[in-house]
Amino acid sequence: MEKGTIRVICLGELERNTCCGTHVCSTAQLGSIVILQTSSIRGTNTRVHFVVGERVIRSLIRSFSDLKSISAKLNCGVSEADDKLALVLEQKKESTKEEEFWRQEAAKTESQRMNAELQKNGNSFLYSSRGGLNFLNDVTKKLEPSGLSVLVCGDLKEGGTVLVLGSDPEKVKKVSEEIKTAFPHVKGGGKGTKWQGKSSNWEKGDIEKFQSLLVASQ
Repeated sequence: MEKGTIRVICLGELERNTCCGTHVCSTAQLGSIVILQTSSIRGTNTRVHFVVGERVIRSLIRSFSDLKSISAKLNCGVSEADDKLALVLEQKKESTKEEEFWRQEAAKTESQRMNAELQKNGNSFLYSSRGGLNFLNDVTKKLEPSGLSVLVCGDLKEGGTVLVLGSDPEKVKKVSEEIKTAFPHVKGGGKGTKWQGKSSNWEKGDIEKFQSLLVASQ
């Protein structure tokens, strides 16, 4: 601001704010005031979000419209939405726990299979279209630190992650370089005994190519 007066409004010792320019002669002219929410600012201050006057009615209409939409999705009445949502969240919590249990069981089974392959062939391979990186990490936690392993996850159209693990850093580096050459769409990095890459999609025949690279590396 080059010239003019800046008006600062002080609410006792509670708050100081620059004037935004909307004035009334009396607070009675404001009508209804509804505090929507508060948020912490820099740990010591609180920002108050509120609506005044006719905006209270408009905000109420929008909120009720949103509540009706949510109720319809929950297949219940507006008055039942809170209880129904609580039930859905509890079911989701239980479903997540169940999913975690079976993911761990699947990871245990796959790691046992891969460990047997490592002992027999010195290498092992895993491809999983579901489970994502979390599943691969669960498997690797149970793998024996020997040989060379390649783990790939993700839907063919959506891509996913590839992990290269081994007891010999030179072999891990060699295979990871071969992967980057054979799959230009895979980007990643790593050092030592682990390399991780990612692709936005897997093309037809990619999974078989990973297996061939692993076998050829021996």
